[in-house]
Amino acid sequence: MAPDPLNLSSNFGETLGFLYEQRYRYFIRNDARGKPRVASVDLTKVKSLDLAAGLAMVAEYHRALQANASTDFRPYIDDETWDPDVRILLRDLGLYELVRARNRPESDSVEHGIRFVPFRVCDSVDGSVLDPLIEDIRTAAGRAPKRLAVYGALMEAVKNAIIHAYPDEAQELRVDPLHKLWWAAGAYFPDDDTLEFVVYDQGIGIPGTLTKKSLWEAVRDFCPPEFTDADVIAGALELGRTSTKRLERGNGLWTICRLASELPGSQVRIMSGTGDVLFAPGKTRPVRKKSQLNPFCGTLIHWSLVMPTDAHTGSQQ
Repeated sequence: MAPDPLNLSSNFGETLGFLYEQRYRYFIRNDARGKPRVASVDLTKVKSLDLAAGLAMVAEYHRALQANASTDFRPYIDDETWDPDVRILLRDLGLYELVRARNRPESDSVEHGIRFVPFRVCDSVDGSVLDPLIEDIRTAAGRAPKRLAVYGALMEAVKNAIIHAYPDEAQELRVDPLHKLWWAAGAYFPDDDTLEFVVYDQGIGIPGTLTKKSLWEAVRDFCPPEFTDADVIAGALELGRTSTKRLERGNGLWTICRLASELPGSQVRIMSGTGDVLFAPGKTRPVRKKSQLNPFCGTLIHWSLVMPTDAHTGSQQ
C-alpha cells in the first residue's frame, strides 16, 4: 500500500519504505517453487506523486520484467480504485507499457497540463537511447535555440551521472537480481516554464564510488572530521566548483550541477546512500545537506530547470 503523498521530497521516509517493500515482495520473498513472486502495488490512497518516486516505482516493475525475461510476463495491477489523475500521470510516464491493467486510461483522457518525457532504460551511455530522450524533451519543452543548448548540456550531465554507476565494486550490492541499468524520465510544467528530469540507478552510490578513487583525499578535505554521506557528496561538489586543476574523470558532480547555475531559479537534488544534497545557486546557502535515516536504494539525481526564453524572438517554443 503506497503512502500519500508518494513523494521523495515531502514524504521521503514513507515513500522510501514503500519502494523497499515493493522490492522485497518482488524479488526476495519467493513462492513455493522458489521463484520470485510479483505482488501488485496498491495506490488507492495516493492523491499526488512526484516524478522521482514515480520513476523509482516504474524501475522496480521494469526489473520484474527483466527477472522474467524468458517468458511473456507482464505484472497485473488492479488500478480500479486508483485516483484517475494518478492513472493518467503514470500512463504518461510509461507504467502501462510494462503491466496488464483493468483501467488503462485512454489516450484522449482529460489533460493534466504536464507534458511528460516517458521513461527510458538502458545499460550503457548509448546514443540510440539518449537521442530519443533529447527528441522527447524537445517535444515537451520546445525548440527555441537557447533551449536546444540546455538539452545538450543536460545530456552531457546525464552521461556523467550514469557512466560510473556500476563499477566492479557494484557486485557488493545487495540488490537481487542486479541489473546494471539506468532509468530516466522527465516532465515539463508549462505554467511555470520548468523542466524536471530524473536519472536513477541502483549502483554502488556516489559516496561508495568516491572512496575508491584517487581524489578521495581531496574530497575528504572538504568534509568535517566526522563526515556523513551528505558531507561526501557536498564535498565532491565543492571540490568540482573550486578546483583550478583538471580533476580526474569520475568526480562529475559539478558537471551534473553546473547547468543549474546557468539557469536562474534552477536546482539539482542528489540522493545517494544516506546523503541528500540540494544544490540551489542564488540562495544564501547554495549547497544544503541532509542525512536521511535510511539509505536510498541507489542514486537518484533530480534536475529542476527554469527554461530560458529565446533571446531574439522572446519565444518559449
